[in-house]
Amino acid sequence: MTSARATRAFNAGSPAGVRSRRRSSRSRSRSRRCRRVGGPRASSRVPGAGPSPPVDPPARRPAGPRGPRAGSPEDECAEAPSRPAPVDRPTEIEYPARARAEGVEGRLVVQIVVGADGRAADVRVVDGVEPSLDAAAVAAIRTWRFRPAMRCGKPVPGGVYILARRFELGD
Repeated sequence: MTSARATRAFNAGSPAGVRSRRRSSRSRSRSRRCRRVGGPRASSRVPGAGPSPPVDPPARRPAGPRGPRAGSPEDECAEAPSRPAPVDRPTEIEYPARARAEGVEGRLVVQIVVGADGRAADVRVVDGVEPSLDAAAVAAIRTWRFRPAMRCGKPVPGGVYILARRFELGD
C-alpha cells in the first residue's frame, strides 16, 4: 500500500476535519531546518578549537499549579482516596444551657473538610438544630484532629467527613 493510500485508509474512519498523524513532506523539512539552526554542524567546526563544551540537559520543572506531568508516578496511581476519620476529640460537643433550657432537640449534620495535616479545614452545618447548638458543635469540631484521606500512601487534602448527631433531652 502506498503512503497516500495508507493515509486515506487511516483517515477513512476518522471524523471530517481530523488530520492524519502522518506529517507532510513540507512539515518534515521544516523540522529538519529547525534542528540545524541550533549551532554549527560537525563539518563546519574550526580546526584546533577542541571539542564543544558539554550541554547540560534542561532542568526538570516541578509540578506546578496544573498538577503532575503525564506519566509521572503521581499520575500512575489509580487508587481512590480513603476517607478521613477522627483520631482525637479533645472537646466534645456540649449542649448549650440556653438550648437545654428552651428544650431544643433535633438532629445535627455537619460536613467537615479535612486538610492533609489532619485539621478541619472547613466545617459546614448541613442540617442545623438551633444556632447556639450549631455554633457550639462547629467550635468543638475545629479542635478535633483527623486521620487525613490517603491516596497511594500519601495524605491528600479535601477529604470529607460527615458527622450526624442526635441531640435529645433526657426525661
